[in-house]
Amino acid sequence: MLLESHADALLLINFIDHRLVAGLTDIGLPAVLVDHLFPDLPLDTVSNDNYSGGISAVRHLIKKGRRRIGFLNGLPHITVQQRFEGYRRSLEEAGIMFDPAYVVPGNLTLDGGIAAAQTVFERELDCTAYFCSNDWSAFGFIQGLHARGLRVPEDVSIIGFDDAETAKLISPTLTTVRVDPVGLGRTAVRKLIERVKNLGLPINQTLLYTQLIERESVRSLK
Repeated sequence: MLLESHADALLLINFIDHRLVAGLTDIGLPAVLVDHLFPDLPLDTVSNDNYSGGISAVRHLIKKGRRRIGFLNGLPHITVQQRFEGYRRSLEEAGIMFDPAYVVPGNLTLDGGIAAAQTVFERELDCTAYFCSNDWSAFGFIQGLHARGLRVPEDVSIIGFDDAETAKLISPTLTTVRVDPVGLGRTAVRKLIERVKNLGLPINQTLLYTQLIERESVRSLK
């Protein structure tokens, strides 16, 4: 379809199938991969620095006196994996042993966060803080914890990722890691135009900085 429509280039956004991307690479269509990564394919990529964002989130929790820190997982996607790796790295830096039992399944949605709260109670976890893969799962997680009598942040501190608009509207307002979706799109389009103009440019990966946004869902134990 792309060949018949004489497409000049293509932006590949987020949940992309590896075989599809490999096929596009084989036919030589200029493309930029957005918020994803296939290290084995010669493609320009633009993504948020999810790894550093995960590190800053967990460092913040540790700075606030939290040591039993859980991770609310998401879908099997490179962005979530990078955030998880940041989580593990921060624990390692602080001399805190990683406990696989503290990794709670989720699916990046409100309902997934609510279900994760049920999992926490079923496992009888004693975490005093959780780093959630994204804000929407954090919203549901807070709702689920409240329904079971746990207060945020008095009993459990919660931190999300993305800084969705709703993050500053819920109660308590959500501490989170801000990304730049507008910058992501703008950078990707510019990179794609450059690639169309000059197919000989070296392949490179562009990372956009993230920023920790402190709000009410994290409380110091000191």
